[in-house]
Amino acid sequence: MDWELCFKKEPVAYGYVSLTHTQQRYAQIEKELMAVIYGLEHFNYYTYGRIVTVQTDHKPILGLSKETI
Repeated sequence: MDWELCFKKEPVAYGYVSLTHTQQRYAQIEKELMAVIYGLEHFNYYTYGRIVTVQTDHKPILGLSKETI
């Protein structure tokens, strides 16, 4: 699972973590969202209290952002 932290559209940090045996069996959408959460937690020093924009090309996640609740 990997992610990057960008500032003004330029990457300033990258992260990677190996999935456990159990996590490897998660659905792909769960792994994608887990990467977002883990990245926000890992870079908490930079993201806490700030407006954060998450960019993804994972179609199911894009569909979630368009749903009305």
